[in-house]
Order: sequence, then structure tokens, then C-alpha cells
Amino acid sequence: MHIGPSFEIVFREAFAALDTQDLEIYLKSFVSEFVRVDPGNFEFRIKNGQPVGLDKDCAASSSLGLHLLLDQDYSDSSILDQRAQCLLHLGFVPRQRLSLFAGGKKEIDHEVIGRLGLSLAERYGGFLCLGNLWWIIPRDIEVSFTAFLGPMPGRLFDRGDNHVADTTWFHAWLEHPNFRLNK
Repeated sequence: MHIGPSFEIVFREAFAALDTQDLEIYLKSFVSEFVRVDPGNFEFRIKNGQPVGLDKDCAASSSLGLHLLLDQDYSDSSILDQRAQCLLHLGFVPRQRLSLFAGGKKEIDHEVIGRLGLSLAERYGGFLCLGNLWWIIPRDIEVSFTAFLGPMPGRLFDRGDNHVADTTWFHAWLEHPNFRLNK
């Protein structure tokens, strides 16, 4: 069960068996307490954040989970708009999703899962689906989302209920003073 931040990474193509094996080998190279719950469903902890670019002791972070899922069938008429949005903003309809979630909601949990997500998106060529980011603007400030964050490199797509970022934008977001992920 996760109570902390979570988000998804979407990919143009479905993972092959070799990609799934590579993912497991990659994770095992720097995580501890690795448990393969079933194929494509892993739980683990990150104590050393250096492999994902975090120069902090991560021992205080909560456990993390990862689910590798084939994406939904976009032929259903109730989700054709999602397909159109993906084609418009990404140029493709995702064939694979990877869901990341944290078991806690401390600042270190946000940082660890964010860094891990960035490393996985870069490694496997994905886009990060961050949910709705409008909540990061304090309620007493009337300003546009982009004005609040300031100029940021990369691309961020607003799909209404979901913001989708490329790795360049997400890297800048990780360094931003207001960085947080959705719960």
C-alpha cells in the first residue's frame, strides 16, 4: 500500500522480455530488500541514492514499489479522448506503463522516487505522467502555472487532469525549490 508520492512513466513500445530482465538487473544493482512480487511487480528500498543522482543518505526513505503494466486498450470509446490527447502531445499512443510509488510522504521519499523515475525514463525512453500539478501553486497567489515555476527547459504537456513531462523538464523540476510529487 502506498501513501506517498506516485506517478507513471509511459513508453512508445511495450517492453520485451529482455527489457524486463534488464530493468530487474538495473534495480538490483543499487536497491536493497528487493522483492519480486510477481512478474513486473517489484518492491524495494533505496539506501544509496548516488546511482540515481541523489547525494543524500536515503536510509530514512520509505519502501518503494514499481509495477510494469501493459497500457490500456485505447479502442474502447470511453477512452478515445485519452488516445487523441496522447497522439497530440506525445506523437504516439503509449504501449507500456511503469507505475512508481512510495510507502511514505517525507521529503526524502519525493526526492528518491523522483530521481528513480528520471533515471528509468532516461534509460528506457519514457515520458513522466505526473498527475495534476496545479496544486503546487499556493491558493493565495493568482498566477499562471508557468509564471509560478518560471522558465524551465524541456516540454510539459497539460492534458487537463494530467501533466506529462519529458526528461529535460522533469530534471529541472527536481531541482526547483517547490519540487513535490502528487500523492
